[in-house]
Amino acid sequence: MVPTTSILVQGGITCLEALRDNVMVAATSGIIQRIQWDGSVDDSLTIVLDRVPFSVDFPQSKKSYLSNASSVHVVDLEYSFLLGGFSLVLSNGRGALMTANHFEFRPESVQCVWVPSEPCAFTCTAVNHKYRLMAFGCANAQGALYCIEDQTEGIQLTHRLQLLDKDCPDMMAACGPVEDLNWTPDGCAIAMIWKKGGFAIWSVFGALITFCLTLVHEGVSRSVSALDWGTEGYTMWVADPKVVFMYNFTKSALSVNNCSTNRMYVLLQGDNSVMLNTGDRVVAQPHGSSSASGREAQHKLFSNKAWMVVQLPHRYMATNWPLRYTVVDADAEYIAVAGRYGIAFYHIAVRKWKTFSNDTAEQLFVVTGGLLWWRDFVICGCSNTKTKTHEVRFYSKTRALDHSSAVVWKSEAPVITMNAFQNMLIIFSADSRLTLCEMDRKAGDVPTIVINVLQIISTENICPHPYCVVSVDLTPVRTETGQKKHTGIREAESLLINVSGRLWIIQRDSSDPYKDVPADESVVTTSNVIPLLLSSCVETIWVHPSTISSKEKPQLCEALWMFCGAHGMKVSNAISLPTRWSGLVFERWIFFRFGCRYLRRTVPGGMPSFLGE
Repeated sequence: MVPTTSILVQGGITCLEALRDNVMVAATSGIIQRIQWDGSVDDSLTIVLDRVPFSVDFPQSKKSYLSNASSVHVVDLEYSFLLGGFSLVLSNGRGALMTANHFEFRPESVQCVWVPSEPCAFTCTAVNHKYRLMAFGCANAQGALYCIEDQTEGIQLTHRLQLLDKDCPDMMAACGPVEDLNWTPDGCAIAMIWKKGGFAIWSVFGALITFCLTLVHEGVSRSVSALDWGTEGYTMWVADPKVVFMYNFTKSALSVNNCSTNRMYVLLQGDNSVMLNTGDRVVAQPHGSSSASGREAQHKLFSNKAWMVVQLPHRYMATNWPLRYTVVDADAEYIAVAGRYGIAFYHIAVRKWKTFSNDTAEQLFVVTGGLLWWRDFVICGCSNTKTKTHEVRFYSKTRALDHSSAVVWKSEAPVITMNAFQNMLIIFSADSRLTLCEMDRKAGDVPTIVINVLQIISTENICPHPYCVVSVDLTPVRTETGQKKHTGIREAESLLINVSGRLWIIQRDSSDPYKDVPADESVVTTSNVIPLLLSSCVETIWVHPSTISSKEKPQLCEALWMFCGAHGMKVSNAISLPTRWSGLVFERWIFFRFGCRYLRRTVPGGMPSFLGE
């Protein structure tokens, strides 16, 4: 390979970052030079650090300039379009967020906001686009994560990344400074490597997943220098000057398909396999073969003592690798998967896959908005590769996987994520709108589904970008239950939307004036509602799956469970309390919190592979 263009950069180059049609090149001379992909350089767009104003805490606060600008330069930078700027690490150990009021980042429009100082200097940085976080590695072997506060736009610390004393009594001596940070492609976990050869992986809000304090090959300690993630985050590459280490992982299906049925069981997915643990639920599997008399084969049972490992069919994975989405139905009888194109079913009881008859049928659509099971149908939010339209498709598990039997509902915008509750379907699309639908199954020789759109809700007031939405849920959770008539049936009372870890609740009583109207009289409405913020730093939630309210322990069954990483588990519920006036009842949200620092969201797939000398 021969370079086509050579460009002289004043001072030594410290790091590079792509920005649209340009490459931002930071140098030891204290400049950030912009080079276009054709090799041309416009000196008028060069950013000089000693001319950039810095403010403390907020962009509107008093600004100042670097006092020793001649000796300060950028050692690491990373751009995030959702943060609206660059996360910087300077040679003096400070961190900053560089923004501009012009999308081209012209030098006269650039300003920086200091990141709150840590006891030890910063060494590197990495940004999480989905959760809008800035991560910094420190010289004391720890990490610090920051977010932008919505009201003041100030930068605040959310949590730290550090091993406990029982895991590593002296992190600085054993690990050395942090050498590199890297987020998984789905943004749900971050990997950190240390100069002396160890690494650790945390969830997005700081729950420790796994760690290895030394990388040893043939008894020689390594000094690692870089790491990166492979496709879909199933492989982690760690490099030192002579050897490249490759680690294989499986990850939770919730990381990319955060739907209600996936929360009932432990479902993990690799690049070409699925692992299922049903907990206390006992599932029958065929064992042995049918006898000559025609009797059915015997069955063996498995529950929380065993994992069921399912290899994806070679014919499907040969053209659709890697696996992207996985979902299990409520009864743990069927698994649906989606790779590069199309979908496939797996019937657990008979251990058989059901796929499309040919590659042309599979390549008709690409799943973009996840998978759901509802009764005997699998639902997929997808894009049609032939018509270039956006759709929600329904396929019956009782029939052959074929487009002729599919029910197709057209969406005006790309589907980002979906979820279901009883006969209700909620769809979040790229136009930042929640579409609430009612599903009605019609029996017959060819079962079908009729979709009735009930309501469309705009979320632009809480959603900075559609990509920031982690999950949407229809739940029986209410913010006020004093006036509710308890019928014993759990209804979809509220909408929960997780935006970059902030959990918002929208009460359907106030947002849906047609909630109690029969289906044949329903009217589509567009609403701009005022949601209520329940909690921050939320990774995933759980609500009791039963459709019947518990009379003995209604508070536990109707509670909302939130996992918040290093902040532990939160449990909330609206508790009815009597007042001292006329025996009235009022509602208050009660929050309980307990520790839960460790999380197996990804699982190492065996010993690492070694490439190199």
